[in-house]
Amino acid sequence: MEKIRTFIAIDIPTELREALREMISELKRTPADIKWVKPEAVHLTLKFLGEITPPEVQSVFTVMEEVAANHRPFALSSASKGAFPSFRRPRVLWVGINPTNRSRLVQLQREVAQGMAQIGFPEEKRPFSPHLTVGRIRSPRGVETLLKHFLDYPLPEYSIPVDALLVMKSELRREGARYSVQKSFPLQ
Repeated sequence: MEKIRTFIAIDIPTELREALREMISELKRTPADIKWVKPEAVHLTLKFLGEITPPEVQSVFTVMEEVAANHRPFALSSASKGAFPSFRRPRVLWVGINPTNRSRLVQLQREVAQGMAQIGFPEEKRPFSPHLTVGRIRSPRGVETLLKHFLDYPLPEYSIPVDALLVMKSELRREGARYSVQKSFPLQ
């Protein structure tokens, strides 16, 4: 049976996507060895499910419909820039989410995770850390210069409407992952 690489996410607005495109374009000028995320692929992941069967996808749809019905739309905003695990040993560069309305996002994510646990997807051991991944560092070459430019880059704050849960499909390809929406569940 075919398996579908699946995750649950929140989309980001076009203006933020374009701002990330400009930032990445500027940062590509550094000598760093980094794999940049295509701006059209940037999203806020709530839960990664892995390779699942079509019947499992249908179960995910059922749970997401229930979770979405329990939440009203709200807005987040983009915030500071950061690195996992830290700026001293960066592997992933990201843009964070401001604390305003973050508790609503955390509650939404918790309900998504609990709903997924009820149908057999284990909960994460690490705490939820909402972020938008923009790049993955491949080697230490040029990292100091990259980090300086990344931290100095004047990325404005953008509003991120949270009005739907997206069940996404991820297809791994030579040129990078390609994402598509399997189904959208509007918040009520």
